[in-house]
Amino acid sequence: MTKELREEGVKQYNKIKGKTGLPELDEFEKEFECRIQAPAIPAVIGVLMDRLGQCASHIEIIFQPGRMADIIESKFHAEEEKKELFDFYKKVLSMVHYVHAAMFDSREARLKEIKKLHPFYMKEVKPTMRKYLQKQGKSWLEEEKPETKQYFG
Repeated sequence: MTKELREEGVKQYNKIKGKTGLPELDEFEKEFECRIQAPAIPAVIGVLMDRLGQCASHIEIIFQPGRMADIIESKFHAEEEKKELFDFYKKVLSMVHYVHAAMFDSREARLKEIKKLHPFYMKEVKPTMRKYLQKQGKSWLEEEKPETKQYFG
């Protein structure tokens, strides 16, 4: 990262901050452990989309296990929890597609998506994933209950 790209990125971030409801730059960078550089709009979108992608990947293993660990983890959740996770997953993927669509639209469309994306991350993604991942971690340490039938095919 060059000093010029960083300075321009800070300038651009501060310019879009008011239009999108983003927090102060230092707060954003601390939350996402990143450093914004120019161009700021794609940088912000990239950071947020990376988190959504991680979120979707974690949840997908519950519904489409591919490894032994995934199969075991898919059993950590009751059917009602899985339904809630799937509903949340649909929201995440919907948001991902709207953001990607905005990339083929105008600057204003991208700013509009940032305005929706950041609060969605803070209010829904962050607490949901914290709860989900803590349950995953805790469940690995619990004693496994024997099942009457096992079929992985």
